[in-house]
Amino acid sequence: MTEAIDRITPCMLEPEVARTKYEQMRLPPSPDVGMFVQYYWGAVWNLRGCEPYVHESLPDPCMHMVFEAGWSRVVGVTSGKFRVQLENEGRIFGICFKPGAFYPLVRLPMSPYTDRTFLVSDVFGEAGAALRDAILSADADAERVRIAEAFLRERLPQPDEDDRLIRTAVDLIIDDHDIAKVDDLVARTGVNKRKLQRVFSQYVGVSPKAVIQRYRLNDAADHLLTRPATDATRVAVEYGYFDQSHFIRDFKETVGKTPGRFAKRVGAASF
Repeated sequence: MTEAIDRITPCMLEPEVARTKYEQMRLPPSPDVGMFVQYYWGAVWNLRGCEPYVHESLPDPCMHMVFEAGWSRVVGVTSGKFRVQLENEGRIFGICFKPGAFYPLVRLPMSPYTDRTFLVSDVFGEAGAALRDAILSADADAERVRIAEAFLRERLPQPDEDDRLIRTAVDLIIDDHDIAKVDDLVARTGVNKRKLQRVFSQYVGVSPKAVIQRYRLNDAADHLLTRPATDATRVAVEYGYFDQSHFIRDFKETVGKTPGRFAKRVGAASF
């Protein structure tokens, strides 16, 4: 199950540093809740006397609910890197929803959530405030998961046609590296481009093109961290980039550095 979670977890940009700053947790959802939840995550840290640490990972097309003392929030899909600042000492617990799976809980378009953060209590009212208090009062991650799943089970709707379309499309994007553009997704799903764009905007908050790019860049970044002795051109082509300069530009815009600079610390081939 850990391998399954690793497959869909966005690439951390400084994994070797992060391990020295906090203890990380990832847990799978129960099967029924797993239709909507990708995984649960959390961290515990003690940085008293140290500089604050900013955890960064590549963006994923997922909504998150994040519970932390003083600031429990719903985090929309981000355009840039996903950041969490850790300082002093504390604990954080998060729910990562599958792409498009937060929409059925609120039945509101997700595009207004993109690159924005809302208090859990503002999104779910008094029930959200009660959920926040219960999770922050819990003593163990297993108890936090139990509380979260009880809350979610009360709100899980029956999937409709568009729910199923989003799940099918995203699974195809994750599993098939040959899907490099929206036309490829159209060919795999048999759904026209206009409908895909509409449903992705409503359910995910970003375009199908953006979702494809995020997973391909995550794949490439993870490749550079774990398989350093790889020919540069092969990395770009394997993850759907037939124009190497396009790959470098996209990578730098998202990560903040070129693939070569990113990979250098693990001895990857230069770009």
